[in-house]
Amino acid sequence: MKETFPKAIAFGAIHRDTEHPHVHLYLHARQIDGRKIYLTKNEYTSIDERWARIYSQLAGDRSVYVQHLQKKEETRLWKIAAAEAYRKGEPIPLKPERDNDRRERLAEQRLSAQRSEARDRGKKLEARPQAEPVSRPASKKETSRLLAKTEVARERLAHLVRTDASEAEIKSASRIAHDLAWATDKTLATRKEMGRENPPQVVYTTEEWRQLKEYRSSMGVPARDDYGAARLEATRVVAGAELTDARDKAEAFQVARHLWKFEVEGWDRPLSLKEIEQAIKEKSAEKLKLFNFLRPTVRETIQGQIDYLNDVKRDLQKELAAKEAGINKSLGAADVRYEVASKQAEQTRKTRAEQGNKMPEPAHEGDELVRIDLIANRTKDAQLLLYVYGQIKESVLDNPTPAALSRIKGRALRAKMDMFKEAERFTAAARYRDFRQLPLIDHHGFDYTKSLNEVSPKSALETIIRYFTDSREQKREQKQLLDAARLQQERAENQASRAADFSLVMERILEDHCRAAGVSADRVVPMLNKQQIAEMRDFAEKMPYSSAISREFKDAAGLAERWYEERAAAQAQERMPTYDRSTRPGEDARSQPSKIDDRGDRESSSRGR
Repeated sequence: MKETFPKAIAFGAIHRDTEHPHVHLYLHARQIDGRKIYLTKNEYTSIDERWARIYSQLAGDRSVYVQHLQKKEETRLWKIAAAEAYRKGEPIPLKPERDNDRRERLAEQRLSAQRSEARDRGKKLEARPQAEPVSRPASKKETSRLLAKTEVARERLAHLVRTDASEAEIKSASRIAHDLAWATDKTLATRKEMGRENPPQVVYTTEEWRQLKEYRSSMGVPARDDYGAARLEATRVVAGAELTDARDKAEAFQVARHLWKFEVEGWDRPLSLKEIEQAIKEKSAEKLKLFNFLRPTVRETIQGQIDYLNDVKRDLQKELAAKEAGINKSLGAADVRYEVASKQAEQTRKTRAEQGNKMPEPAHEGDELVRIDLIANRTKDAQLLLYVYGQIKESVLDNPTPAALSRIKGRALRAKMDMFKEAERFTAAARYRDFRQLPLIDHHGFDYTKSLNEVSPKSALETIIRYFTDSREQKREQKQLLDAARLQQERAENQASRAADFSLVMERILEDHCRAAGVSADRVVPMLNKQQIAEMRDFAEKMPYSSAISREFKDAAGLAERWYEERAAAQAQERMPTYDRSTRPGEDARSQPSKIDDRGDRESSSRGR
C-alpha cells in the first residue's frame, strides 16, 4: 500500500475462520489529500504486476513474480488463440486453469450436491437465492462527518456557480458533491433499516467552518452585480443543456445497452452482447443436431466454442456494468449541477425583485453557445436550438453570406432526413416489438437478452396454466421484458417527435436566412461533406416509394456533390506552384492561379445565392 497508494486510507482485516487464512483489505476511495484515487487504464491493467513484484521481494522468491507474468501472458495468448480457433471453426484450445476457476468449480459442485440431496428428499427447489449485498452502516460519528462533508461540497459548488468559476472547476465540484450525496443517502437509508431514522447532528471541523464562511460570503454577489446575474443565468442554461445531454445518453444506453460494442482480445472488430448471445444460441442449436449429436468429437469441439463464447460474454457483461456506472455517475453530477445553479438563480431573482431590479438576460462567454448548439443537434432538442438561434439571430441575419446559406440548407436537409429515419424506427419498434432482443438484468446484476416472443404464452390455456406454475423469477423476467419493450417504444416515439420538431425549427431558420438574403431556398446549394452526401443518396434510394421527398434528397445530394468537387478542385489549384513569367516566357498560356481563385469564389457565391 505504501508503494502503490502512498496517500490512501486503508486497513486490513485478517480472517482465520476458513481453511486458508486471508486478509480483506479495505481501501478508501478518497485519499488523505481529499482527492479520489484515480487509475489510468494502463495503471489498472498493470497494478497486479506491481503487487506480484512487491510480494516476491518480501517473500524472497523472484520466481513468484516471474510466474505471475508468465501466467498473465499465457492468458492473453490463449484469448487470441481461442478467438482465432473460433473464427476457423476449430476446437478451442484448453483454457489455462487459475485459482478462481477452481474455486468457482468447487462452489458450483457443493451447491449442486446440496440441491441434489434436497431433491432426493422430495423437497421443492426454489430459485437460487440472490446474494445479499454487504452492508457496513457507518457509526454515528462517521455519519456526522459525512453529512458535514456533503454540505461543504454543495456550498463550494454554489460558490463556484455564483462567482462564475471555470467550467473545469464547476464540473469537478459537481462530481465531488454528487459522490458525497450518494454516499450520504446510502448511509442514511442503511441506518433507517437499522431503526436509526433520525440522522445525527452535523459535526464540522474548524477548517470546514472557515470554508463555509468563505463560500457563503459570495451569496449576494449576483444580486448586486447585473453582469454577475446575467452570467448566473447563462450558467443555469448551460447546466440545463448538459443535463439534457446526460439524460439522453443514459436513456439511450438503457434501451440499447446490449448493442454497445467493446474491444475483445483476439478479435479484429468490436463485439456486442447481442452478437455473442446469438452466436451461443446458434452453437447450442448446432450441437443438438442429430448428425452432430452422434459424433462425440464434434460435440466436444462445439461445446468448447460455447464455453469460450460464455467467457467472452462475461467480459462484455463486466464492461457494460462499468459503462453503466460511469453514465449514471455523469448523470448524477449533471443533475446536482443544474439543481444548484437553478436554486442560485431563483434566489438571486427573488433578491433582485425585492430591490426593484429585474433579472438580466443570460450573457454567454467563450464557446458556451457552441456547446449548447452541439447538444441541441445531438439530442434533436428544438427548444435548445431556438434558444441558441435567439441569442445570435440579429447578428447572423444582418448580412447572411452565401456560405452561411449553404450551411443552413445542409443542416435543414439533414434534419429532415433524420425526421424520416426516426419515424421509420418508431414504426419498426411497434411492428417488431415482440420479436426484438431486449436487454435484461439477472439477479447478479449482469446483462443478458431475450425477446417477448421467447417467454410469452402461445395460447390462452398456456396463459392460465403459467399464471399458477411460473416461478417468481420467471414472472420477474416477464415484467422486465414488458418494461424494456415499453421503454424502447416510448423512446422511439419521443425521438420521432423530437426529430420532427427539430426539422421544423431548422426549416424556419432557413426561411429567415433566405428572406434576409433576398433569395429563394430552392436556389441555395446545400453544404454537405462526402459522408453526408453518400448517406443522403443511400437513404433516398432505399425509400420504399418514389416521391417528391425522395427526388428532393437525390437532387440535393447531386448539387452538394458537384459543389464539393468544384470547391476541392479550386482548392487544389490554389496549392499549385506559381511561375515567374519573366523567366518562363513559354508558359504565358498557362492558367493563372489567381484567376482560378477569383472565378471559384464568384461561382461559390453565386451558387450560394
